[in-house]
Amino acid sequence: MPSEVNTPALETTSSSTVNVATTPEVEKSANGAPSGLPTIALLLIGAAFIVGVFILGNIIVNAASGAVSSWNLPVGSSHILSMLYSVAMVALTGVAGFFIANRLNMPLKEMLFGIFNPLQIPSYLKAGAIGAVALLVFNIVVTLFEGNTGISKVFVPPYQVMNIPTLLASLGFTVVLAPVAEEMLFRGALLSLVRNSSFSAKALMVGISSFGFMGYHVAGAFMSAFQTSVSAGDFNVFLSTLTATMPMLVLYFFSGIMLCLITLKTQNIYASWVAHAIYNMAILYGANTFILNLLPH
Repeated sequence: MPSEVNTPALETTSSSTVNVATTPEVEKSANGAPSGLPTIALLLIGAAFIVGVFILGNIIVNAASGAVSSWNLPVGSSHILSMLYSVAMVALTGVAGFFIANRLNMPLKEMLFGIFNPLQIPSYLKAGAIGAVALLVFNIVVTLFEGNTGISKVFVPPYQVMNIPTLLASLGFTVVLAPVAEEMLFRGALLSLVRNSSFSAKALMVGISSFGFMGYHVAGAFMSAFQTSVSAGDFNVFLSTLTATMPMLVLYFFSGIMLCLITLKTQNIYASWVAHAIYNMAILYGANTFILNLLPH
């Protein structure tokens, strides 16, 4: 998630706004669920998937942070670590997905990316574009409800303050690595577990996915605030952080739901990745700031 922007990029639209032809479902078992596992087992697998990847990914990045900080590179260490984190997420999701896919008798590619129909590529692109617009609108609405009227009147594009290597690293992370990693984990792997399950199972998994998506983006701020509160013996710091990040929690949770709906509708992560990437690019280049400055305050 780029630090240069005013509001967080997702690094997310309602199913009612996306008109995408659904590709044929693939049979997994006699009762419609992969390998016939009960719903509760699939939900627990999904929750454990998120927690495991999150913990191991942070361990890898923390272990590498010291070495990366000592490198004399034209790209800031924070950008390198962000890209490393996304690469670690992709690798860990792939490894964990391999074992789970074998257990569920499901092709790994189908589990991580979904069912791809090349004839539906225009529909995927259309759904992704509509999704990106919906996410941008939601971002602006959340900002307005937050009462944040101190939006900068002048937005400085990244290419004016970054050297070329840093700009390329920022674009690569924001538009490619982060969306691919997050869509594979939070939408691809998790929702494939309930693709042919009941509505209630899908709804519960969407909740787990969206809650995990939200936690993934704010966990760092919460852990830092908690450590500060413990050290100072004053938990008002943690409560203040919770209050200050409430708009972000709302934004990430409901954006996660939007992306899940796109994925369930198309049965793959390609449209949700397009929405995610376009939205991130729009935030990186200040589209939300531009629109907010046009609105009366």
